[in-house]
Amino acid sequence: MRIFLLLSIFALASCKEIKKTEQLEPVRPIIETTLGSKLIIPDSLVAYSPFSNYIYSNEDIEKSEYKIYSKLDASCGTCISRVNLWINIVADFKEVKVPIVLVCSSNDEFELLKYLCETEKIKGFQYPFF
Repeated sequence: MRIFLLLSIFALASCKEIKKTEQLEPVRPIIETTLGSKLIIPDSLVAYSPFSNYIYSNEDIEKSEYKIYSKLDASCGTCISRVNLWINIVADFKEVKVPIVLVCSSNDEFELLKYLCETEKIKGFQYPFF
């Protein structure tokens, strides 16, 4: 009985770890291609805040010692769908107090991004878009 109990505990612990690893898999190529890249943030960067469930304010993000930056082409539907991948891992970064900063560029005045947020195709990303 004790052996069964110990095996059950190890199995449950293993399942939890696999889920976290699997959760990061879709974002891994994004991380690997941008890790170590130099990102120059312009002074004129504007925040777009379509939701009300933010973890940090713009000021809190600026003051954070560490941040995760990712570039996002807001004119590309496939690229914007990656926001939902980031949503899935926000909790992990929230635990270590590292905000996720999505720096968006657009050829259409961010109309596609705004539309997807307003129609809830993108639901509740917990940081503003920049």
